[in-house]
Amino acid sequence: MIKSQIKNDLKNFIEHFDQILANVDHITSQEDYPLVETHLESARREISQSPVKKGSIQLNEFLETELSKEPQVGFVIGVGANDVTGMLLPIATSLTGRAEGSPIIVTGAVSSSSPNTAELDMAVQMTKQSAQEALTMVKNYLQELSPNYSMPWLFGDFLQRSSLHHQLLSASYNVGGPSAGYALALNTLSVLLNLPLCIDFGITGAPWTKGVRKDEVGGSVIIGGHRKKTAKVLLYLRRMYMPLQNYKDLEPEFLMGYWQRKKDIIAVTHFADLMPEVLFLDESHNQQRENLIEMRIKLKKEKYYAATRTPNLKENIVQTKQKIRKRAEDEIFNRVNAIRKYLTDPDREIYISHEQIFKHYMEK
Repeated sequence: MIKSQIKNDLKNFIEHFDQILANVDHITSQEDYPLVETHLESARREISQSPVKKGSIQLNEFLETELSKEPQVGFVIGVGANDVTGMLLPIATSLTGRAEGSPIIVTGAVSSSSPNTAELDMAVQMTKQSAQEALTMVKNYLQELSPNYSMPWLFGDFLQRSSLHHQLLSASYNVGGPSAGYALALNTLSVLLNLPLCIDFGITGAPWTKGVRKDEVGGSVIIGGHRKKTAKVLLYLRRMYMPLQNYKDLEPEFLMGYWQRKKDIIAVTHFADLMPEVLFLDESHNQQRENLIEMRIKLKKEKYYAATRTPNLKENIVQTKQKIRKRAEDEIFNRVNAIRKYLTDPDREIYISHEQIFKHYMEK
């Protein structure tokens, strides 16, 4: 009766406000008032009455179908935001024949809801700039892992006849730009070294090409819209990575809502700390990552509730991260070395596939 009286009637809603609160006072958890199919049907009817909301929902449903079904080389989920909501930004990166003398090609990204051509051009240029910075940062990161060889020269030669083509899947929002920097960097390294990425995370943030310390290449830079971006990513995925300064802005209650659903938001300090957690290598590495995700959420929940701490939990997290990082960096180093061997082999087959380079030269 109350629902029928207050629907679309703000005055009646205010008059019945105390009674409404009394009727829902007993609800203290999700179990007391579970989400059921009729709620979803009602929400869909409301959305269908608003063309703007309906268009946004249709776009999100389309992008959901475009999420990767399995780990792939050069496929990552970035995320953008406008004044209203976050927006998933799948990014697909490939090596292609050198185009117009440039090692970087960016397409798709950079559509804008604004008819202003100048704004659109600026979005295009910012995204291309982020892609170029991502390549430089990846070279700097690899240089720290392989100090005996020049990574700029090595990958300069390797990309002489190739370009990195980043396709950003966006339909109507001005996304991309600096906040896609980490996503572009992950795809860049993934494609250069033919390493697949996990499919359960989204990421936002702009990395420095260097860092505050020598061994912290790709330090994170604060970005905007991180709450809206987080809400969008964690609707579909279980992990969201963002710059440390953005993470510090989130309230514990906001974070706990995701921890209770076994989802997590992780602060990124620099690229080297991020890489081991997002690469998809082998079953042993995957299991260690799963253990890390589970332990990290458990530790955060214990801190939130000021509960008795699980013995050695923090130490186990640190040790697991060290093992994961060593395994990933060993793999990265071996693949960089395989490219070096290929480039210095006088008898190399110049049309050998990218994948075969690692199969052939990592066996030597």
